[in-house]
Amino acid sequence: MVLCWLDSHAEVVAEVVASNFSLHRYCIPLNDNRPVTKAEDMFFSECGTGHVPVIVLFTKLDALDDKGFQLLQKENPDISHEDAADQAPIRAQQIFDEMLP
Repeated sequence: MVLCWLDSHAEVVAEVVASNFSLHRYCIPLNDNRPVTKAEDMFFSECGTGHVPVIVLFTKLDALDDKGFQLLQKENPDISHEDAADQAPIRAQQIFDEMLP
């Protein structure tokens, strides 16, 4: 997902890198139940980062595949292991989308 964003915004990323701007990264792991805390949400939505660009990276997205797999099995006990494994990444994306403020 991050790579898709970077590909579609390659010109912006290249401009920031080439211009010697200060660039900060902020990583949010997705392997727990709180990807974005209220403080983080408030910081980015209300306080801002001034003139310093920040790239937020959501890491450990594969942990949501496990969560998606488990939810699929819980919601449909008759689903095969193979079908749940095939559908888990799609479900993980849905979980991720629901987590964002």
